[in-house]
This record gives sequence, structure tokens and C-alpha cells, in this order.
Amino acid sequence: MRKRDAIAWAALCAAPLIALAVALSVLPDTIALHSGPDGEPDRWGSKYEMLPAAPLLAAVNVMLAVFYWKADALFKAGLMHGVGSPEDGRKVLWAAGIITAVMNTGIALALACSASSPG
Repeated sequence: MRKRDAIAWAALCAAPLIALAVALSVLPDTIALHSGPDGEPDRWGSKYEMLPAAPLLAAVNVMLAVFYWKADALFKAGLMHGVGSPEDGRKVLWAAGIITAVMNTGIALALACSASSPG
């Protein structure tokens, strides 16, 4: 893996952890953890209950980074389906990594913004 790719994947893997750190710094101690069908919170808990989620979300991108790194071997072994070359597989993995990081970061930061907004 090229140095530039390794740096980019490291940033994607760190994004959920950084977003969680930002969210924890502004969230109140007790937050809504689940909402019912009517949109009203039906479970409350400590903001620290979010802690296990960030490493799991980061682990998804670590896994995608390993697949990206080993794309040639995976393609050669017939384990990359639906793509014409290892480079095409890398593009798919890169897109999946970006989507995952953006979604997870967005969720954490949305929680932080909603907690810090008045009303």
C-alpha cells in the first residue's frame, strides 16, 4: 500500500473515534439512547454508553483497509467478485470506507449538535 493510501485509510479509521471524542465533550451526562415509533425517547442512559460503538465502527474501516491492502491476493484467489481488476476492487473498498466514515462521523456529530442546541 502506498504511503498516501495508508495515511488516508488511517484518517478514515480514526474518524469515528475523533467524532466520538468531540461528541462526548459536548453531550450532557444523560442522553436519549433510543426513540420509539412516535419519535419520543423511550430509553435514557449515560453518554458513555456510546463508547463501545466507536471502536467497532473504526474496526469496519480497518477491515476494509486490510482488504484494500491485500486486493491483489484476494482478486487472484477469486475472492473479489463483481469487479474486473484489483484496482476496481480498491475503488469499491475506498468508496465503502468513505461512506462508512462519513455516516458514522455524521451520526456522532449530529448527536453532539442536537445536545448543544437550545430547545
